[in-house]
Amino acid sequence: MKNIVPTLREIRHEKSSLSVILISCIMAGFILLAFLVVTPVPFALPENCKMVRGKVTRVFSPCCADVVIELAGDSHNYHINRGLERGIDLDVFNAELIEEEVTLQYIRTHWTPLDPFGELRPVAQVSLGNKVLYSAFPSQTK
Repeated sequence: MKNIVPTLREIRHEKSSLSVILISCIMAGFILLAFLVVTPVPFALPENCKMVRGKVTRVFSPCCADVVIELAGDSHNYHINRGLERGIDLDVFNAELIEEEVTLQYIRTHWTPLDPFGELRPVAQVSLGNKVLYSAFPSQTK
């Protein structure tokens, strides 16, 4: 007759198997999270950008030589990484852009836990009318 009550040895083996599976799942989750955090913003190319138009309400540099543009009625922050180091003069940008209708091209990005709601949008190009004030697109000249 077979004993239907598991032995202590069988219980320990089952618990250790579950522990290995649980630890493996947790490690895989951390690896995936790390990948999502460190994946860089794609290069600025017209085919991976979207366009938005709006009236500029605020231009500022929060830190690190970055430039942020806020548009009226838009909860997103349009961000130029290291914009001051790339030649943007914040005073000139403020004088030219505040209360003006601009066209921004921003880079479509992947989801990241650092910006889970997609509120920060990296800017590839800033245009006022037909005048391009800033562009991260590669030069078309050869």
